Amino acid sequence: MAIEGETFYNSLILQNLKNNGFPKENTIIENIYISDEFQSNFAPSLKDGSNSLVSSSNSSIKTQTLDWVISRHSFCPDFIKIDTDGFDFKVIRSAIQTLTKFKPLILFEWDKFFLNKNKEDPLSIFKVLQQIGYQYLIIFDNFGNVLTSENINNLNNLSLLIEYTEKSNQNIYYYDVLVIRSKEQCDELLINLAR
Repeated sequence: MAIEGETFYNSLILQNLKNNGFPKENTIIENIYISDEFQSNFAPSLKDGSNSLVSSSNSSIKTQTLDWVISRHSFCPDFIKIDTDGFDFKVIRSAIQTLTKFKPLILFEWDKFFLNKNKEDPLSIFKVLQQIGYQYLIIFDNFGNVLTSENINNLNNLSLLIEYTEKSNQNIYYYDVLVIRSKEQCDELLINLAR
């Protein structure tokens, strides 16, 4: 399943799937926007390769929750990847039922600049994830290198990491965070990533 709200980017997904021989009957493509609440009257705002929604009374774009989309298709995810330039927490919060029921791995972009722009506390999502049973994180830099694994409740280290993105002279602007339910699963993934 792939979800993309912007029509132009959605058409690129469809073309890429076709070019790479993915069978249409085994692939679900949704051209909708996801948020943690149902909202109406938004318009897309494309800038520098990033897309976001802005309020607009002249548009009929609506948001849906990820729980709604998953339920509508009777889909059973085992891995969810989110890269929504600061809206990642909204997507995660929109999927609490899905995450609780299916316990998928979650990979999201953790970018302090975009989160602050969307008035999100960069540490808030970890408490939410912990409450539904997630325990460990594998954190990658923005080049895809594994930096560390952390217990999800180690907010002191997580705070230091996110603050480092503002001071980094190594050009680490954001992280990708893989969220995992158990230490055993975390250790197994780290071994596989080291190969």
